Amino acid sequence: MMNMMNILNIRKKFDILKINIYYMSLNLVTNIYNEEYLLPAWLEYHVKIFENAYVIDHVCTDKSMELVKKICPKWKIVLTTNLKSNKKESNFDTELNDVHIRELERLLPDYKICLNTTEWLIFTKPWNEINKKDIMLCKVYIPLINYTNDKNVNLENFFTNFLTRVVSEDYSNSRRFDGRIIHNKKDIQYTPGRHSSKLPEFSYSKRSPEMFIIWNGFYPNTEKFWLRKLQISNNISHADLQKKQGFQHRYSMIQHYNDLRKYEEHSEYPDKFYLTGLKYTLNNYID
Repeated sequence: MMNMMNILNIRKKFDILKINIYYMSLNLVTNIYNEEYLLPAWLEYHVKIFENAYVIDHVCTDKSMELVKKICPKWKIVLTTNLKSNKKESNFDTELNDVHIRELERLLPDYKICLNTTEWLIFTKPWNEINKKDIMLCKVYIPLINYTNDKNVNLENFFTNFLTRVVSEDYSNSRRFDGRIIHNKKDIQYTPGRHSSKLPEFSYSKRSPEMFIIWNGFYPNTEKFWLRKLQISNNISHADLQKKQGFQHRYSMIQHYNDLRKYEEHSEYPDKFYLTGLKYTLNNYID
């Protein structure tokens, strides 16, 4: 008969196993090219969420990498492998960039996601309590709020200001259903742009009911913000131009404005899930 000590040891090992299964870290891959304008707020928020991260430097010429080192000293900076022939500029080729992202994701443990600097991961409860059984697709919300006074937006408290206004003001939001995938696999073979996978087993990823993404693609409404998106317009690869990818980075100011109008025409009022996540974030992730 098994003695009491053996039983206790087995139970202890089982409890440790349960804890390890229950706790799975969340990690990040992100692309950065001259994002100094909004980067401090984005880094200060996400460094509280991601245990490990790879930051792909697309040969920044501003202080972006200095900000990463200062705010997120444990995150790893890697130079893009997607360089022009002169080796001094990023090629900004979508497919080649996604190959590099997939390579980096293979190096990360547990769960991982790839986000851009205008994408903010929002939870409705702690990460450790979120159901991680299946690969999850995070729905994207695009807040469309009153832009009249945004010329004087406080960039030091950008995200707090942004969320507070979204929760408190009478506004509408447009929902976009192509999200970002959170997964714990070695490689899910992203389609260009990383909103879905080429593998059939991943084409039916369920949208998480416990987290989502906010995309501030139209906020703040300042000239500096619009210009940050256009800065790669002359560096988009020939292959992408032929496939009509990256077109939004070549928009004129008028085209950007018209794009915003299209989203406003199909906007919806915020749902309970959305507001719950925003309030949880304000209460738990904002200092």
